[in-house]
Amino acid sequence: MNPTAVVRPLPGPGLAARAGDLLMVCADAGDGVEELLGLVTEVAAAGGDGSVLVRRVAALLAADFNGLIDYEQLGRDALLSIPTPDHYLPLLYVIGAWRQSDPITFPVEGIDGGSVSMLAVQAGR
Repeated sequence: MNPTAVVRPLPGPGLAARAGDLLMVCADAGDGVEELLGLVTEVAAAGGDGSVLVRRVAALLAADFNGLIDYEQLGRDALLSIPTPDHYLPLLYVIGAWRQSDPITFPVEGIDGGSVSMLAVQAGR
């Protein structure tokens, strides 16, 4: 099954998108919203859950560090994916060392033990 995202406007510039059991709310439907909607549809079609969507959105937002730094604003799934800040702070160190000319890659992905994300971020070669 390949669910299509159902999109509804919110007051102001925001929107809500739902595909399968996944729901994403964007406060501002500006640049990049098409990519975000594509992610919702893609993750839902693959049977992914909210934690998968949060990792994919984090990858998409890698160049927008304010979105990653203020992770609490990414919603409930982000808060569940990051139980305490010490699990997330190493990512901020990588961001601090990143130069715009450095590629950002995700050399390790996956879930260990059914619930622990093993996502690793690499800045540079």
